[in-house]
Amino acid sequence: MCCSPYDNMPIKWEMRKSVGGIAGTIIYQPGNGNILEFKSGRLFNQYENGNIFQSGTYDIKPTSEENKYSITFHTNVREWSTNIIMKSDTLVLLKYEPCCDIPDNTYVRIN
Repeated sequence: MCCSPYDNMPIKWEMRKSVGGIAGTIIYQPGNGNILEFKSGRLFNQYENGNIFQSGTYDIKPTSEENKYSITFHTNVREWSTNIIMKSDTLVLLKYEPCCDIPDNTYVRIN
């Protein structure tokens, strides 16, 4: 079930922009500690302000659109699916439906 160019590769993404949701648009400076880390073995860690917020496993598969993938995150608390757009050194984690107060989050690759 591999399909992402980043599948099973250790890679870290740091948040740079959040658009939508109840907070509107927020710009994050480099070094903000809001990181999404994909590790080998389909493991992930999500950090907020440098501290682990959640971790678990993920499954990823392509969609019919170029550079767009469907991703499902699995933690010991919950499971959720959404879409991501990956282009070069940018990843956009799109809000997941039906939730309307969750923003689209843009990350840049930091390793």
